[in-house]
Amino acid sequence: MRDILRVSGGNVLFLALSIIMTLFLPFILSVEDFGYWQLFYFYSSFSGLLMFGFNDGIHLRFAGVSENELKNIPVGNYFIFNLLFAGILTILFLIVIMIIDIDTQRKIVFFSLGIYLWLFNINSFFNHVYLITMQFKKYSFLKYAQRLLFLILLIVNILTINIFNYKSVIFLYGGAICLLILLNIYLNYSILFKHKYGTTIKDIVTNFKRGLPLTIAAIISMLLVGYPRIIVDNNFSIEIFSVYSLASSMLSMLITVILSISTVLYPKLKKKSKNDIGIIMHKATSIIAPVLIISFLSYFVFVIIIRNFLQQYISILDFIHFIMPLVYFQALFNIIIVNLFKIYDLEKNLFITNSMGLIFNILITYFVFSIYESLEVIALVSTITYGIFFLVSLVYVSNLTQWDYKKHHLWADYIYMVIFIIAIELFHEYITFVVILISTIIYALYILIIKKYYLLFIGGRE
Repeated sequence: MRDILRVSGGNVLFLALSIIMTLFLPFILSVEDFGYWQLFYFYSSFSGLLMFGFNDGIHLRFAGVSENELKNIPVGNYFIFNLLFAGILTILFLIVIMIIDIDTQRKIVFFSLGIYLWLFNINSFFNHVYLITMQFKKYSFLKYAQRLLFLILLIVNILTINIFNYKSVIFLYGGAICLLILLNIYLNYSILFKHKYGTTIKDIVTNFKRGLPLTIAAIISMLLVGYPRIIVDNNFSIEIFSVYSLASSMLSMLITVILSISTVLYPKLKKKSKNDIGIIMHKATSIIAPVLIISFLSYFVFVIIIRNFLQQYISILDFIHFIMPLVYFQALFNIIIVNLFKIYDLEKNLFITNSMGLIFNILITYFVFSIYESLEVIALVSTITYGIFFLVSLVYVSNLTQWDYKKHHLWADYIYMVIFIIAIELFHEYITFVVILISTIIYALYILIIKKYYLLFIGGRE
């Protein structure tokens, strides 16, 4: 639990930097330029697919080893392979971008994305090394270091040439990750270049085989939340995409903290007994309620910011409350479902579950969107379908692993979310605030008094 809190604490700094950047960039960029920046940033989140599971395979195979045990693993050879393999695929991606017929601005965005793919996967390799060896302090520090470097470069830009468009922002973002890669190489020089071990083709293939289902499942999991933005990108202007993306970015700031908990849990759970896994899971999920409360109350902060400083994005307020429950769904999905699938070596089941969920969500959302054609419909329907997918996945993984989800009284969370959405839809802002504040107090009392002692009781018996 201490490691979870440590990484979450590190992510508070990451969150603070994310808030500054998320709200600073739309303030200094035009709506169109911010849209192209978000186009780059959104599609860059799928960069991990480029390695086809190689890095994830290393993570799954060696999670829980100590730093000293790294000497017995060909980390340096893996790094060189990562460097070359990602480089080759990046070149192929750039060739395709130069050949296909798209407008100039998009070509610039996706060409920049191609270069970023290489940089991302090099940096991702080091993140996996820190996680498998449970170097959580270093992982947390370097996780927000990129954001800090990016912010510093933005400030330098303001104080010097003061050129701000999506091209300069992408360039500075790439510069930040380059600096971070150099820092990572310096910190890991000994394990990369001083220990020489042979690596067989079979060993490389094993990494791909082990990690590919997890990588694809992770990408599909991201699509489950991200596909509405693809629908918006394909059916609306870049300005509308910019507005929808700002709303999604505001939520992703909160989701980042939750994802850090999931990342820390797997190496710790891998070496635990089934009884210990149940107890740790119950403790980890206890942090979800505060995050849900914070995310809902932050809605009113978003309203103040949009109305007073980002009025060009005022249409966000028509739909952002519909997608805010996604913070909750993503949190529990990554902490409980993903980790249970990984612990019990059910990565293929996770892949199948996510694939079926994605198909279901896209079909329903596209069908409803074809009738109403509005951002509000995309936001609401995508949240409802994700909620259904989450519940079905929870029941499925519980049956496979004998982990009893019913002990968590999730019905209270759902009631709280429904009240939140209905209040915003029906009442004036001041009445809405009072209704949500009262429901938050009741929900918090339930969590602190009733649910807390119930979980302590059943947690002690598992």
